[in-house]
Amino acid sequence: EDENLTLCEDGNGTLCEDENLTLCEDINMTDLEVKKGLSIISGDINLTQLPDTIHSVWVVQNFSFSGYSPDEDVTAQIEESYKLIEGDTIKANQGILIYAYEDTNISVRESGASEIPQVFGEGYSLHGTDGEDFNIESIDECEVVIAIKIAGDVISTYISNGELEQNEQLEQFVDLYKNEGYFILCDKK
Repeated sequence: EDENLTLCEDGNGTLCEDENLTLCEDINMTDLEVKKGLSIISGDINLTQLPDTIHSVWVVQNFSFSGYSPDEDVTAQIEESYKLIEGDTIKANQGILIYAYEDTNISVRESGASEIPQVFGEGYSLHGTDGEDFNIESIDECEVVIAIKIAGDVISTYISNGELEQNEQLEQFVDLYKNEGYFILCDKK
């Protein structure tokens, strides 16, 4: 359910309802359904607003995984072996691995495509749909070998060369939708 809220940014990208801040704007927020288990999503997300039904979120920053949890004990465990996500927000062009204890909703800031282009390097990478629907076959920066998306522990795949037999246990996809994330394996063209 969409709603228009007047929120403010404190200069660090943190959204709050403090009317005394000078950087106020109308921000369109929507609820994103996250299924129980592991999913890959995308969207402008304020980490400090995540509900307790979320165990943890993970992104790739500086070529390594960084994590965050609304649970202080889980955050401490993440910090023992990994880096914490830098800042309070995750942008829509980043893929986000998220683990939910149960089906839940999280607030996502609606935004159009960012001005930063997606970079599909050789090898595996994790991406978000950047607020827009698109067809995986429209990626022309690289030769897509395979793409994987996950929703509530259900894995879907796109296999470009057709050499691998379709696994009846895995769903197939071609289209990616707003607020989905995906792993992609690219070769040079």
